[in-house]
Amino acid sequence: MRGATGQYVSSDFSKSDCGPIGSNTRLLAGYFLYKKNSKRVIIISGGRGECSGMLPKNITLASVLKRELLERGVPEGIIIEENGSNNTYQQLMALDRIARENKLKSALIVSSTHHLPRIEAMLNYVQDLDCLRQIAKTVSADEVVIENDPSWKSIIKRAYLCEPILSVIKKEIEGVRQIKSGVYKYK
Repeated sequence: MRGATGQYVSSDFSKSDCGPIGSNTRLLAGYFLYKKNSKRVIIISGGRGECSGMLPKNITLASVLKRELLERGVPEGIIIEENGSNNTYQQLMALDRIARENKLKSALIVSSTHHLPRIEAMLNYVQDLDCLRQIAKTVSADEVVIENDPSWKSIIKRAYLCEPILSVIKKEIEGVRQIKSGVYKYK
């Protein structure tokens, strides 16, 4: 979505023109985790996905998040930008490849609380994610943000009780069911 200056920004919980709703908590969590350990490498993943018809060709979801982290003072040298993936499955496959190429010994996969069960199901059921399965831990962006800025607690709690998050949660639950039953459509 576009911010007040006209630049594309990560979305909040109330509205998303495209991309993951509440992606600003993912961004903030990455920033807070960086502040706790500035030697940490940050991998930002996300191509154009569902936004392909809305974003200019030179803008990806990862490029938006990278710009926002740079604006917060995160050094460019510790950010790896992955722009080719267009959904969760593709992101995990790309992260697995990046982890192998960079010989990562550990990784935190940071996402919204409502999205973590589907990520975890993919890690457990997709054979091609061997590297990530061994080194990755999932982390709730919402919890990291609340821990570092308690003013977010009421915002996040309210968001999880309303649309559009309730619809997203239903889709996530169905996705987990499909993964576990072997009928999920990986693309």
